[in-house]
Amino acid sequence: MPSDHTFTQHDLDKLVRRFGGPSNIQDIYPLTPMQRGLLFHSAYDESNTLYVTTICWNVSGPLNADHYQAAWTRVIERHDVLRTALTGLELASPVQVLMRSAPLSFERLDWRDMDEGARRIRLARLEADERRRGFDLEKPPLMRLTLVRLGDEEHRIVWTSHHAILDGWSMPILMQEVADIYVALCRGEPVALSEPPSYKDYIAWLRTYDKAGAEAYWRAVMDDPPDSRLLADATEDGAGAGPGSGDRHTERRHTFAIDVETLKRVAREHRVTVNVLAMAAWSLVLRRLTGGTEVLFGVTASGRSPTLESFERRIGLFVNTLPFRLPTPPDMTVSEWLALANSIQKDVIEHQYTPLTDILSWRGEGADKTLFDSIYVFENYPVQKDIDRLGDLVLRDFEGVDLPHYAINLLFICDDSLWVRCVYDSSRFSEASVVEILNGIEDALLWIACGGSVVLGDYDVLGDGERGVVLDEWNRTE
Repeated sequence: MPSDHTFTQHDLDKLVRRFGGPSNIQDIYPLTPMQRGLLFHSAYDESNTLYVTTICWNVSGPLNADHYQAAWTRVIERHDVLRTALTGLELASPVQVLMRSAPLSFERLDWRDMDEGARRIRLARLEADERRRGFDLEKPPLMRLTLVRLGDEEHRIVWTSHHAILDGWSMPILMQEVADIYVALCRGEPVALSEPPSYKDYIAWLRTYDKAGAEAYWRAVMDDPPDSRLLADATEDGAGAGPGSGDRHTERRHTFAIDVETLKRVAREHRVTVNVLAMAAWSLVLRRLTGGTEVLFGVTASGRSPTLESFERRIGLFVNTLPFRLPTPPDMTVSEWLALANSIQKDVIEHQYTPLTDILSWRGEGADKTLFDSIYVFENYPVQKDIDRLGDLVLRDFEGVDLPHYAINLLFICDDSLWVRCVYDSSRFSEASVVEILNGIEDALLWIACGGSVVLGDYDVLGDGERGVVLDEWNRTE
């Protein structure tokens, strides 16, 4: 019954007993690199909120709650990763246990008689409580839903899940499947969906990448210790709640006053992407704050190789977090530096399947095991069409909260504008310092746009008057 296991018969017997016997278990196989990290961090998280994602939205129209619940139940039956438990920290290699069934918690609340002000307060409390509840990673499914009826034809959905089973790319795919199944159920028609790819296939695929080449690359990257400090140590802020005080993460969003088309044009001129421009701007801010002649921060890679069959429609956790180490030579021009950042990014993507734990181990005994405390993400997964529709019903007012364990997490999104969602640990950073960081990123973007021949040693923060002049010049259409 178990496959790909590297543990003893004694360990196997304990696992089988823990999960109710062989009749309850469909398979046992290894965790992905990212899942191992999340299992470790979650096990030592006193607040029980790390890597718990809550997404909420309204449904307007005559929702059939029974069919909607059935649609969510059906996707859990379809996708093995949604029925998996993460366990085995006491083992040499932790595993995931795939259960034959995993009943979904789907709670229904009726708040139609409540006035609007009280409803807003109760909804905010409900969403916060759902995050604080967290998950027992040994009890799938690691997701649950609450359906709140606000009016005869108005509902609020609270979907809470753990990052160990879903990444950002997966969520719109999953929601589209729910919508397709729901519509079929409402029409009394058979559900016409193709057989989904197995998450186990991805585990097997991970064994095929060039591990020796990846090890050589990462050993070379981390051969000497970085000369910059951690961001939280460098800022010496420390305002807010103390560590371990519960849900201490705070979110702030910042929309850059920069015309997106102009931003894309500047990227083309330097033969890079908007992603590289935003990453370079963050690097300049980080260098100013942490000192040294380089920056080191975490980046996330999609983990979805085109060589993996049906990579674009797979559901599960595929992303991986990796170190991004970028020199900032003072005599290098902006154009040369952007080319360097672009080259390093390509190398990281080529070797993106290496577990961060392995990279840390290759640094040798005595090395600091905390490489970075900031994460940079540029959202580039495909957007599902009609994700705001549920048959004839309208989905609106989407809101999401996820709480990673790093001190500061920057998620850049480029749609009609470039904006960033910053989730930070309020026990390490004050709101004022975060505002300064976000304004600094905007300053850096503007400075980068001033010309490719400027050298990095000339970088300085723009004053308010300078910022306005540069913005007017940069956003001016040709």
